[in-house]
Amino acid sequence: MNKQILCAASLLAAGAAHAQLFHLGVDLTDPSAVVITATPLNATANSSMTLFDGVTLQLFFTSVIPSTTFAGLSGTLAPFASGVAYDTWAADDTFPGVFSDLSFYQSTDDPPSSPPQIFGTFFTAFSGTSTMNLASQIGFLPSIGTTGPIYAGYSDNLGPMIGIWEVTAVPELPVAAHLALYGAGFAGLWTFRRFRKS
Repeated sequence: MNKQILCAASLLAAGAAHAQLFHLGVDLTDPSAVVITATPLNATANSSMTLFDGVTLQLFFTSVIPSTTFAGLSGTLAPFASGVAYDTWAADDTFPGVFSDLSFYQSTDDPPSSPPQIFGTFFTAFSGTSTMNLASQIGFLPSIGTTGPIYAGYSDNLGPMIGIWEVTAVPELPVAAHLALYGAGFAGLWTFRRFRKS
């Protein structure tokens, strides 16, 4: 088998395996439009709460942010079993007084009537993609590759750890940089082939 093809296949396999290690990927390329994307990984624990309880990405922010911080969440991100999307994000403190967590929930005027939110180890934890504006928190956003636990519920009603979040996106390179990288790659391949023939 051609060594270049074997190497490329190995890298693709490693990338595919890595994609299964987290439940929610966080793309921070544009802080004013942060994208949260679900993977098809099953929950790590069973939990039954309401969508008002939501979920919490523990220790998401790198420092404490104001406890009153919250805003809308737009898109389809939802617990897989419910299909009803979260519509709000807020700062939370699973460590009392340390507001460095990020919670997602479905806002409602009457929490007792909030739809159920069920997680199970035998089915996918989340589905969909949503966007939120974290431009005001730009100084407190985690770096690429940062991971942390996802808990069912929030600080006042915290359930089990049901998954992992990870900052996944690398900012896009300009077109000129892509062309330069491709050009260098082709030049290296041409040099390697020429060296092998001589």
